[in-house]
Amino acid sequence: MPTKSADGTCAVRLDGEMTIYTAAEQKTALFDELEHCDTLTLDLAAVDEIDSAGIQILLALKRQADQTECELQLLSPSPSVREVMDLLELDTYFSDAPLESADEDTA
Repeated sequence: MPTKSADGTCAVRLDGEMTIYTAAEQKTALFDELEHCDTLTLDLAAVDEIDSAGIQILLALKRQADQTECELQLLSPSPSVREVMDLLELDTYFSDAPLESADEDTA
């Protein structure tokens, strides 16, 4: 469930899968959130499966965030997400939306 703070930051925790079976619903929800935020933080810790449809959502969300000058933050990628991001070498694409651990934020 998304939450929004007074400073315009929206936080969304994704769980389960980011696959072809959930892509349409997730894309709509995330793009709707992006319209109302200065910063969109996605917590990916509970994503247990991601495929090319899930990656496409993240890529499109990043493009839209850049166009609307919204900051996108990807937090705590699960091992499944980290594996795909590493395989596709997407850390550089998301370099201004670092894949941070939630633990790093509190350190």
